[in-house]
Amino acid sequence: MVEGGAVYQMDSQRLKLWLNHRLGYGNPAARYWFLGMEEACAPGELEQRLEGDWVEDMWRYHRHHPIYQKHFRERRPALQATWSKLLLALRTAERSSADADDRRGYQATRWGRPHEETLVCELYPLPSPDTRTWPYAKFQNEIPALRSRSTYLARLQTQRIQTYHHLFSAQSPRFVVAYGKEYWPLFQKMFEPDTKRWKPFDFAPDWGCSYENIALVCHPTSWAVAPNHKWSQLGHWLQRFVP
Repeated sequence: MVEGGAVYQMDSQRLKLWLNHRLGYGNPAARYWFLGMEEACAPGELEQRLEGDWVEDMWRYHRHHPIYQKHFRERRPALQATWSKLLLALRTAERSSADADDRRGYQATRWGRPHEETLVCELYPLPSPDTRTWPYAKFQNEIPALRSRSTYLARLQTQRIQTYHHLFSAQSPRFVVAYGKEYWPLFQKMFEPDTKRWKPFDFAPDWGCSYENIALVCHPTSWAVAPNHKWSQLGHWLQRFVP
């Protein structure tokens, strides 16, 4: 987020850059990837959000944001709902205590930082307040893929799968956690199209599955929210990939 009283303008050139390059937050060469469907944002912050780089510093962007700054304050930062579950798995995998204070400290200082060990990224590049809202239709003349949400998802699917497939092959992260059960088929196309090679987790067969060092799980804040112990069990499973 740009500090101060800057005026932001969402334009087609900025959108094209994001469509072609945007990943998320952190380090593209990170050891640990966390891959969601798309980044959520408040309705009034689209223009500010689109000012970010193709890979942004989580702390730098959010620390002055009126909604998110509480997650990055020095004294007892508030745990963000999605990140908290992901951090429980990560910190368990790293054999840390993974308690609330441990996760708070990691979230506020290391999560999604450019010189740290995580890449916090999204399957689709453009932020949106929710999946029922589509604020980009006014750019459809310049960018036909933005005519509707369904058009956007269909047009970008192959491109985004290829982007992450190539990045995964080039960077070889130690593990990937991809979340959002509705999007498991796309994640499988990205990493291993043969669905028979994906094995349900013994500890939660309906909640997650894996192929080699890649875990597919439900979204941390979905209606089928898994209790903390499942995220801890995921972390224990991931320990095999952490030195």
